[in-house]
Amino acid sequence: MEKRTMLVLFVTLILLVLFQYLYTPRQVQEEAPQEPSTEETLPVREPEPRQAAEKESRKEGGDFLGKEFPQSVSEPVTYDNDIFALTLSPQGGTVERWVFDAYDVSIIAPGSFALSSEGKSDSRIPYTYEPLDNGFAFVYDDGQWKSKKTFLFDNENPYLLHFQWEGNIYFDTVHVQKELDDDVAEKAYGRPLYYGDKLRYVKVKEGAPETALTNRWGGFNTKYFLGIFLADERPLSLVFSQKDAQSGIAMALGWDGRSPLQFFYGPKESDLLSRIDPELEKSIQFGGIIRPISMVFLWALKGLYGWLGNYGLAIIVLTIIVKLLFFPLTHKSYISMAKMQKIQPEVQKIQKKYKDNPQEMNKRVMEVYQKNKVNPMGGCLPLLLQFPVLWALFRVFSNAIELKGEPFVLWIRDLSIPDTLFKLPFGLPFLGENFNVLPILMFASMIWMQKLTPAQGNVQGANKFMMQVFMPVFMLIIFYSMPSGLVLYFLLSNAISIGQQQYTRKHLKAQEG
Repeated sequence: MEKRTMLVLFVTLILLVLFQYLYTPRQVQEEAPQEPSTEETLPVREPEPRQAAEKESRKEGGDFLGKEFPQSVSEPVTYDNDIFALTLSPQGGTVERWVFDAYDVSIIAPGSFALSSEGKSDSRIPYTYEPLDNGFAFVYDDGQWKSKKTFLFDNENPYLLHFQWEGNIYFDTVHVQKELDDDVAEKAYGRPLYYGDKLRYVKVKEGAPETALTNRWGGFNTKYFLGIFLADERPLSLVFSQKDAQSGIAMALGWDGRSPLQFFYGPKESDLLSRIDPELEKSIQFGGIIRPISMVFLWALKGLYGWLGNYGLAIIVLTIIVKLLFFPLTHKSYISMAKMQKIQPEVQKIQKKYKDNPQEMNKRVMEVYQKNKVNPMGGCLPLLLQFPVLWALFRVFSNAIELKGEPFVLWIRDLSIPDTLFKLPFGLPFLGENFNVLPILMFASMIWMQKLTPAQGNVQGANKFMMQVFMPVFMLIIFYSMPSGLVLYFLLSNAISIGQQQYTRKHLKAQEG
């Protein structure tokens, strides 16, 4: 029974892991960011009917945007507020690089915040940079045509950008493009998303733009960061597109050219997101129905960090607390499995004697269970009750941005990525060339746990191979490239389980005299 219970636990855990990857929003695998070409025809939003004078201004403005402009003599400028560094190009008044100081990460590509009309962009206009309180502006004025792009950052939330345009050129679209990086974990969550009545993800195919209409918010998404427009008085009309596999996903926001826009670009911190819109928290992959449990564990993890000052220590203490809370259940489970182990010889005799009479065999086996006061599900049910907690912890340690860039000890410099000690001169099948220590220790702990579990007479052949060989190897492969914070939890959990099994065995021996 103990073997079968462990097999059930193993299969369930694998299903949870596979669910994480099969149902996590994914994007097309891209290779490198590409700045949008100024000659490229940009997605166009159908304008609302305008007055004749405005239509004429629109035509003349389009002719103006199509002419040749001199190259800007101004150097790129950087706006730094100690939270992020935003480098901008006066040529077009667009983003060159937008990097978070704490994470050294950018998901906004060069050329973002270009404006366009009928496919013609302002990305070649030589703007002049003007510093402002809490922001800056780019201004162009040749006496006839005027364009001013203002970027102001919110006093209470510096991740929130207030963007506004003034001038006499007609624009109907704002363009932002997603930058790519080499972080596989970031790519795995990279589908654009938007929220109206519920959270939805957009599947973008090359050459096939997808439109999203929402009265709440929408934009780019990665595992740890968001870049989204927030609806104000008017609903958002977003068009997502990808030119080819070599370019990032582009986002075009249909716009009346006059209304101020709000753009949030920041980390997926639950407190930060909830202050803007409580529904933004749903962009953090903490699971569906188990999200409340995940949030409790995140709160506990952050509280322990505030006390200990190290997220690695916080994970260790949280693991110990969880194991202590479940000690009565797991102890009961181990006791039940030990009793099942003890009566196995008698059960096997019955199974052999009545192998041609299943009904009588089941009756006799149940009599043995009743005589020895053993519940055949007693070893399994207490463990199954822990799965919501296990899945919630899996989600938190896999997706909490609080662990990104946080070191533990020695070679573990970032709990959100694998704990690579060094690179091998060759690649190993399924594992690659990185030598990751914690997954190997976890593999060893699983082997040790198998050694502590007495083999049952009816566990032979494929079942024995599954439990003693395949399961530890498969878990090694699955967890080898997972975040070190997650693997640290499972390693410590295994170690505590080993100690608990040893305690249970001594407890039973003492009872037997």
